Amino acid sequence: MQVQTPTVTIGMPVRNGVPLLAKAIDSLLGQQYVDFELVISDNCSEDETEAVCEEYARRDCRIRYFRQKENIGPIANFEFVLRQAKGQLFMWAAHDDNWDKGWLAALVPHVYGKVVMAYGQIRGLNCETGLLMPPIVLRFRGPSIARGISYFMTPERKGKANLIYGLFRTSALAMHRFPGGVSYRHGSDMHVVFTAIQQGTFVYEPAAVMSKRFNIVHPSFRVAEIVVLLMNNITHYVGYVEHGSSIGVRAGIILAIPIKLLWTLGQWVHRKIQSPQLTESS
Repeated sequence: MQVQTPTVTIGMPVRNGVPLLAKAIDSLLGQQYVDFELVISDNCSEDETEAVCEEYARRDCRIRYFRQKENIGPIANFEFVLRQAKGQLFMWAAHDDNWDKGWLAALVPHVYGKVVMAYGQIRGLNCETGLLMPPIVLRFRGPSIARGISYFMTPERKGKANLIYGLFRTSALAMHRFPGGVSYRHGSDMHVVFTAIQQGTFVYEPAAVMSKRFNIVHPSFRVAEIVVLLMNNITHYVGYVEHGSSIGVRAGIILAIPIKLLWTLGQWVHRKIQSPQLTESS
């Protein structure tokens, strides 16, 4: 009997996902749109993640579960689930997020033609206060160069990294060059989105809703933190140049880097001045 290839692959990279993992899987398996597979890659978890995933895989044939023999790092785990994809559409799913049951049903019809990604309302939950944050709504229009530079210049605090959890055309993501090594590299998720947005347009669908947990980091004036901030941002911005799909995009990013650095540092100082009562992060 020939097994039908799913239209959508959902990739869930996870490490030590208990106790939130089961709720996330339930919200995916409860989707109204059912033509998908769920690929879970357990990055050598040290808690009960393996037992939870194996139990779900026994109960639902749409789940393919892999367990890494050693910690391969978060970026490699993200890449692993993508490389396992059978569907023509793909989305990453974090183990501590939740999706309304109409998420896939609302997004799938949009990803065709020149559209390479569709996303919905990303509602943030502040892990520090327990309060919901405003939905993340970002739009990028125009030709490839305009979309790419617009994405680069969009402030990170606008939540643009979270577009990585939209529904992509798998072929658009396959073109991305993931960095090697087990360490997390600042801004790698944004580089993935940047690669995709140069290949086609993004569509925002307000009927699709998901909830994401956010940890709020408070700025401080410590010299060491300023140095780390600048070094991380320089490395991150240079990464955009490396992932530029054309000479025009790469040249535009190079010219914009000094402006973006000054603006980012200014915004960082402004937030600290406006919030003197906040405790410094450790």
